[in-house]
Amino acid sequence: SVFHFQHPTVVSLNYDTLLEAAVMTHSLWDGGIGRKIDAGYILQNTPPNPAYTEMWDLRASLIEDTFRLIKLHGSLDWFWVSQDPTGLSLLRRDSLSRFGSPASVDATTRARELQGREPFIVPPATAKSEYYRVPVMRLLWTQALEALREARRVFLVGYSLPPVDPVILGLLRDAFRDRVPELWVVNPSPEPPLLGLESLGIDRESVTVLDSIDCVAALSQQLRDQAAGDLVTQIQIGRASCRERV
Repeated sequence: SVFHFQHPTVVSLNYDTLLEAAVMTHSLWDGGIGRKIDAGYILQNTPPNPAYTEMWDLRASLIEDTFRLIKLHGSLDWFWVSQDPTGLSLLRRDSLSRFGSPASVDATTRARELQGREPFIVPPATAKSEYYRVPVMRLLWTQALEALREARRVFLVGYSLPPVDPVILGLLRDAFRDRVPELWVVNPSPEPPLLGLESLGIDRESVTVLDSIDCVAALSQQLRDQAAGDLVTQIQIGRASCRERV
């Protein structure tokens, strides 16, 4: 809900579909024509879901009404024809699962819809090259770089910045070359990500650290309270504006 209100860019290195399930479970509505936000919105229909594409032209102008999710390592609900360098075979089959209501797809339906495709999961750093030749992935990595360059605050949540993943370290190095934003490390074991940031020339003393066992929940509550305060301010400004017009 906070993401939906504040419109950040969320860059995920995970394969799971927890964020998509959260969006599909909660009642998040756009500010335009009154449609419920779904996974296609936050992913900007990238990669495309054939069942969703027909409606996308009507919704594309509303993507600014919610947050953006960029998945740099693929996803459990992305499928492709292995080693397809064009990426034209890559598609998304949105999960039907919701929190408290898991769903599965029978083998016959999956085979009919996916037509021989395999899960699109980017393997460890040493074997990523063939995936980076796919145009969609190059686009997503470029978008992540642009978002990091423009960000006012960057939260590293649960990621240790391991030296064995030089691609991510290179992404951050390029993003922070000209300007380092306000950085937060949210991790019960903050030392590895702090060392990773130091390898980029960033002083750990400039980084805000949340390292309690419930650090993600603590961050969520902090952002929720901030968003609630911002919303009250917007409502007050709106009321004042209405009184002036009257």
